[in-house]
Amino acid sequence: MDNAIYEQNEDLQTVKEVAKRLKVSESTVYNLLKSQQLDGYRVGRSWRIPAKNVDKYLQNNTILRYLEDQEVK
Repeated sequence: MDNAIYEQNEDLQTVKEVAKRLKVSESTVYNLLKSQQLDGYRVGRSWRIPAKNVDKYLQNNTILRYLEDQEVK
């Protein structure tokens, strides 16, 4: 088995795992995927989301939230 392919697949997360990590419902994760705010891959009828995409989503939205809070003050 090609190690590069294995390493890429190792960091894929399910919708349930992402929901638990973000502390939101699975429906919210599906909505984020549908609106392309979170990038993932369809595998049959299931979704797989690279952990780096979840990290990127968190970073972008944390920064935006912080900046919005600063503007209000």
